[in-house]
Amino acid sequence: HGRIRATRSPRARESLTELIPNLLASLSRAPDPDSAFAEFARFAESLPAGVQIFSTLGSKPQLLDLLVEIFSLAPRLARVLTERPELLDSLIDPEFLSPTGDEPAPDGELAENLSHTKTLEAGLDQVRVFARELQFRTALRTLKGDLEPVRAARAFSMAADCSIRALLALAQVEISRRHGRIAAGEFVVVGLGKLGGEEMTASSD
Repeated sequence: HGRIRATRSPRARESLTELIPNLLASLSRAPDPDSAFAEFARFAESLPAGVQIFSTLGSKPQLLDLLVEIFSLAPRLARVLTERPELLDSLIDPEFLSPTGDEPAPDGELAENLSHTKTLEAGLDQVRVFARELQFRTALRTLKGDLEPVRAARAFSMAADCSIRALLALAQVEISRRHGRIAAGEFVVVGLGKLGGEEMTASSD
């Protein structure tokens, strides 16, 4: 009825109406349909606009089923999608969930993203977004059975390692700008606990 942002336009309401039969069919196959529906409702209420997403879900039944699976089996991932609906774009990428071996740390990709930032705050935001996407990808692949727990723990730890390396570089630049450098001075980052043992999980900070 247009009470939420995602359904304010007539086209968005039409797209959602067209999606409803497939959505209900997919929800009916979920272990807990009512809970999955409630998560979908929260997700829809978080969207700034609905036409593109509703149309995409309507044309890609496998994506809709994956979304319902997340809403039904992984409340933590569902909350991440609700907070950051733009992550849905990643799920559309066919490479996102393709089976892989142990992946190399994506330092180069993060460095490329950071090369376009001009302030420390922008850099921190970029690292935060990048880390969350890595965590989401790892958690989703674990849910799908592509990663067993030991490999998933290494992947979560890799995301933290990569983020720490990037943040250390940002911190060194900022500290040097403010205070100069100490001759022959160095930084050392010591990873303890689950980070040091490469045993991090989806709930690790």
